[in-house]
Amino acid sequence: MTSRGLKAVSLLLLAVVCVLFASCAGPRRGSGPTAHTTVPAEDVAHSQSAVAPELPLAVRGPGAEPVGEPPQLPPELTLQHCLRLALQNNKDIRVAWWGADASEAQVDGARGEFDPEVFMELSRGRTNAPVEAVPLERTDTSDGAVSAGVRKRIVTGTDVELSASTDYERDLDPDDETYINPTYGPDVRLVLSQDLLRNFGVDVNRTNILIAQNNWQISAEELRSTVIQRLLEVEEAYWGLYFALAELKVREIQLQLGQELVRVADLQEEVGISAAIDVVRAESRAAERATSIIGGRNDVARSRHRLLRALGVVDVERVQADFELVDAPTTETCETDVAEALQVAQALRPDYLQAKLAVDNAGLERSFYRNQRLPSLQLFGEYAFAGLADDMGQSWEVLDDGDHRSWLLGLRFSYPIPNRTGRSDYRVAELRYRQAKLRLDALTERITRELADALSDLHAAEGRIETTRKARELAARLLEAEQKSFTLGRSDSLDVLAAQEALGRAETAEARAQADHATALTRLFAAQGDLLERKGIAFARPTER
Repeated sequence: MTSRGLKAVSLLLLAVVCVLFASCAGPRRGSGPTAHTTVPAEDVAHSQSAVAPELPLAVRGPGAEPVGEPPQLPPELTLQHCLRLALQNNKDIRVAWWGADASEAQVDGARGEFDPEVFMELSRGRTNAPVEAVPLERTDTSDGAVSAGVRKRIVTGTDVELSASTDYERDLDPDDETYINPTYGPDVRLVLSQDLLRNFGVDVNRTNILIAQNNWQISAEELRSTVIQRLLEVEEAYWGLYFALAELKVREIQLQLGQELVRVADLQEEVGISAAIDVVRAESRAAERATSIIGGRNDVARSRHRLLRALGVVDVERVQADFELVDAPTTETCETDVAEALQVAQALRPDYLQAKLAVDNAGLERSFYRNQRLPSLQLFGEYAFAGLADDMGQSWEVLDDGDHRSWLLGLRFSYPIPNRTGRSDYRVAELRYRQAKLRLDALTERITRELADALSDLHAAEGRIETTRKARELAARLLEAEQKSFTLGRSDSLDVLAAQEALGRAETAEARAQADHATALTRLFAAQGDLLERKGIAFARPTER
């Protein structure tokens, strides 16, 4: 094609097509800013790779799932190993993963509103109907049409359509030669429409995309919340089992002490230092302690089952397998107050971030429906080239000449009176925005109370560790003194038994205080929302695309 008109049309069409596809192109998942960004945690002892054969101590976020076979339950379990097992096996975490994946897919769905649409239409027909001022013998015609093009809505509120078509018509009267027969009428047309009031602007037209992105982040925070709650359950179960094992050990030692007292009482009765009743007392108390061991072993078994449930381990063989705990409760202290803890919670706590995103969504809807109250005013225009001939090739040559052009420019206005739908939608959006802000304020108050309770529990547990340690040391010294006194015949078995039981209670209280302190510290981290960071667990958050 050599004419200047068609060259100009070709350049115009090429430019429009480039604009259309450039506007709809953008970074996709896994490229540029759309890739999931993993935030590394400090002092992570395990690999952070998302595709390691053994699950790393990391939450890979939406779009990921565990890889490889579940790790075997080792004979010795550290707390970190338990956390890793829970990340891979816990079903609630898997369910939350899929929820975040679904929300991510909805982001692409919202972007689909601005995808270019390719269309094509073919038609073939025959008409024999009377037409005014046309002889009846010339009303029998054969016609057809072919049209194709692309249309797209741009985020500025612009609708663009580029199309090409050709019409065919043939008079079926073979004797008529008074006009062109058949006729071919090609047409190339560019149509534009720009919203000037309602639906004008990038922000209004991207409302659904922004809301979908926020919903994706809300789902990711829901995943993070689920992970925090499940790992909190793992730690509580771990330290619960630690205490059950410590309590069982105390009871076993108490039984050994009771049996030793029976032996000493028998010897002293033989030499006449103590009475027979001391032997009976020692034997009776030893029998009670042997009975208590049965209950202690049952407590250990139930605590083991609770830990396995938290880990998501359901395999019968592994449930029956025995294992030992390696870690002891931490003595770490947390020097913070409610104000500092609240700052951390407002930056990291999942439910707070979800509430903020809900406020953002409500604000987006309020802005959108504020715009929808405006009248619809559109600037529209059309530019076209046309041709006509009794041969297909010649008709396109006529179009190629560029002499037969048409254009159209105008304004289109509409407004419903009194626009009750627009006013109602905006009023609803305004009220929902106020609700979202009030919910955020109420959540802030609840988080503050939870943090105050968590800090109070932690400080109480810290104080109990020192006091129970001193009580155990004093009880051990008392028992040693009572045993010497009993050996010398200066006291009876009741004094020794009382001292033994006092030591057992003190040892149990110390173990309970240690387990409670570790649990209280973990609960504080969960209440602040930084449990994953404290445990060296990386989390991949969605990034805006």
